[in-house]
Amino acid sequence: MVFKVKNAPLNYWYLVGKSSDLAPESLKKITLLGQPLVLWRSQSGKLSALVDRCSHRSVPLSKGRVINELIECPYHGQTFKASGECHQIPGILQYQPGEQHKVKSYPIREQQELIWVYASSENNDEVLTFPYKISYKGVSGYLSDSIEWEYEGHFLDGLENSADTIHTNFVHHGLFYAEDSRAPIDIELVNYTNNNAHGIEAIYHGEKASRGIVAKLLFGKAKDDQDLFHRERYIAPCIHQVEYKFGNTGHIFADVIYTPIAENRTKITVIYWIKKNIFIKIILPIIRKLFMQIINQDCYILEQQFQNRLLFENPKEVSNRCDLFALELRKYIESINQGQTLKLDKCINKRINLFNESDN
Repeated sequence: MVFKVKNAPLNYWYLVGKSSDLAPESLKKITLLGQPLVLWRSQSGKLSALVDRCSHRSVPLSKGRVINELIECPYHGQTFKASGECHQIPGILQYQPGEQHKVKSYPIREQQELIWVYASSENNDEVLTFPYKISYKGVSGYLSDSIEWEYEGHFLDGLENSADTIHTNFVHHGLFYAEDSRAPIDIELVNYTNNNAHGIEAIYHGEKASRGIVAKLLFGKAKDDQDLFHRERYIAPCIHQVEYKFGNTGHIFADVIYTPIAENRTKITVIYWIKKNIFIKIILPIIRKLFMQIINQDCYILEQQFQNRLLFENPKEVSNRCDLFALELRKYIESINQGQTLKLDKCINKRINLFNESDN
């Protein structure tokens, strides 16, 4: 069995958990891109990722245990190294296990207290990159929190949801924008590269400070004519960045990381930073509850979308120019899966309205 979720790029790092998930001599079963894996930490602290199947009789290794630097199958006690090599077959004395007993292993890295697994294609074991670096980790002057959630549906629909500004007025009614805050804005799309990271950057020009509940908490009583800096990025394979700045004090940045569990099951990890001040520190629990509400609302609408598409057997859907970022995102992922990187020849500027398409 190999990694297989439609449109999910291979030969990339995927977030699979937190460092705190695995104590020494512990293990954890996960599914990544349809592939059952067992993550385990040895007594010395070394992390490993193996296909969750003993090569002997296919029993899940995740039902076994970690002994010192080995993982043991619960059925016949065969033990395996971090590399997947079979160390010992207890039922046979003086026998050296061979290559045929080996279990497939995958590159795994621990970075910034997060655990990443490299989803390599079937014939590629070479890793030339590092996992995505969380943007504001360790930066002073910011408060941080994280939220995890799962939804029934494809990861690409989640990424498209993150890139969709229009839905916030309806799915998150009153949280981001007020009813009477219609305003045309420009969206500028450009290629984005930063060390190993690459994707698409969207800059929203002409957006004003919102009067939604979240905006009021984060940015205070802003005047309607004050500009709001709003930038978002898609970063391959499954990461969406969101950034808002208002004046010299208001700043929030979020990494929204999608992990395709299976074809129609996706995990979202949201890690966000808010510029610190006395007021923000007091209301941080309230902000967390609002963000959880927002994620819950998104997951609900994504599941409704998924279930209805099944009823109508993947009906034809009509996009419009408000879907600009999402459509370019899909094109970019298609180009990655074809072994290329999409280059935007020039900036794409479209004027849209936060509620309806503008005639401009």
